[in-house]
Amino acid sequence: MGVAEAATVLKLRATLIVPKGASSAKIAALRRYSEEHVELLVEGANYDEAECLAIQVARQTNRRFVSPYNDPQVMVGQGTIGLEILEDLPNVQTLLVPVGGGGLLVGIALWAKAINRQIRVVGVQSTASPSMRAAFAAGHLVTVQVMDSLADGISGNIELGSPMYDLAREYVDEIVLVEEPEIAQAMVWYVQHHHLIVEGSGAVVLAALLNRRVAGITGKTVAAVLTGRNVGTERLKALL
Repeated sequence: MGVAEAATVLKLRATLIVPKGASSAKIAALRRYSEEHVELLVEGANYDEAECLAIQVARQTNRRFVSPYNDPQVMVGQGTIGLEILEDLPNVQTLLVPVGGGGLLVGIALWAKAINRQIRVVGVQSTASPSMRAAFAAGHLVTVQVMDSLADGISGNIELGSPMYDLAREYVDEIVLVEEPEIAQAMVWYVQHHHLIVEGSGAVVLAALLNRRVAGITGKTVAAVLTGRNVGTERLKALL
């Protein structure tokens, strides 16, 4: 969505590749952009296949591949969320951040630790796609089996050679996992208690809180990052 908006504003042309299993709401939103500036390709059974195709297309057409996580500028841009949280809540002690490839998590952790090294940064993933948690356990990047997930925005493996794991090991304190029913529970909770529509990728942080996946936060000031609302109407209706 960010690339589509930037291409439109700057009058450039971007090719966006999303997997066939991507949120219907996300695909519909991307289709609303003019084809003059945004070419949308729905290809690949999952994120890993879509990413491989995007890298291949970029090489064949001599264009820049913009990774949603494995790109220093994207990471720093996403990390400004951490700066905004600290401006609004300077006494924050724990940050909970969704993690897929790690760009958002590492970017926020870099900002937070630069300002206050004592801030605890916790990444949250679904058990359906535990790439960063598996890397923490193994001590290096590994390929994991990726299952269907409500948190499709953070599904997929981390590109081999990406520095995100090494950076996460240095700046992130912990990675915790949540189950699919817990993500569904959190999405419904947001609707019922705050009248907020939050996609599965954003709801993982609340799922971790509701199910006590994060220890040692009683009485602490905690900020949970919600990353979007791209969930199809029919899926949301079914969850409710």
